[in-house]
Amino acid sequence: MTRITAHEPTFYQDVGELQKIKANPDQRAALETVANQFEVNFLQSVLKHMRAASDALQDDEDKLIRGNELYRDMYDSQLSMSLVKRGGFGIAEQMVRQLDTGLKNSAQVVAPNEEPVAALQQPLTHPVRNES
Repeated sequence: MTRITAHEPTFYQDVGELQKIKANPDQRAALETVANQFEVNFLQSVLKHMRAASDALQDDEDKLIRGNELYRDMYDSQLSMSLVKRGGFGIAEQMVRQLDTGLKNSAQVVAPNEEPVAALQQPLTHPVRNES
């Protein structure tokens, strides 16, 4: 069982994370942060569905367990954050590896020699042909 300490780097409900991502000019670092948050949300969803499956097997009369659902959800959210901060399951790393190829430096965005880009030379609509 993963032990959650008070020295965790972030809290699962930290709303300041979005502002940090927006303020970061480094696209790669922002991509890594977003990929980590995606992995956290994915693990939260997995834990939530696992709990729902185990809840289906419980007695409906067990009010003590039903009263602790909020705390259990909070624990699962913080647990998924802790797991990702300690290495996770590799989902974030794979996302960064796949999406990093799409990032370009500002010098690469402009077409070389100001030549028209082939994608912009294509017609926007295809003519409709009525073949009856």
